[in-house]
Amino acid sequence: MHRFLFIGCWLVGAMVFAGGVGCSSVQSSAIRTGPLYLPPRSGPVGIYTANAPAGGRDLGFVEVHGIGDDGAIETLLPEFARRVADLGGNAAYVQTVTAHFEIVNYFWYRGTGYGCWRGRWCAGTTHTGYPSAEEVVVISMQGRAMTAPNQAGVQ
Repeated sequence: MHRFLFIGCWLVGAMVFAGGVGCSSVQSSAIRTGPLYLPPRSGPVGIYTANAPAGGRDLGFVEVHGIGDDGAIETLLPEFARRVADLGGNAAYVQTVTAHFEIVNYFWYRGTGYGCWRGRWCAGTTHTGYPSAEEVVVISMQGRAMTAPNQAGVQ
């Protein structure tokens, strides 16, 4: 699935580069796992990495991943917190951060030609596709959405 996303982003990015539209490989999911149902939260979300917050109640499982530069912690952590807030949580407990590598296959197109009189393209212009492969890193962040009482600075 990551391969198709990467290729799709690459093609979309190439087609709309002039329009300034970006494409990100960051994907996320949040699954409610308990009976506690809270509305989505608009306030801040505390981040916990060593231990779950004391007295916290589990709301669900959250997973976020990105490919290449989109796999930076600075990119993934805000998305993780947003997904926790979607479940109504005020505490994000990050349990694991993993990395693995995938080979992505795609076609690389090259056009060659020469200019003629008055800037027109003449006979001999070619457009050729070459199969290519690239190794990309996929960073995944997994953990729990929680609601924690008495969080410092988070109401």
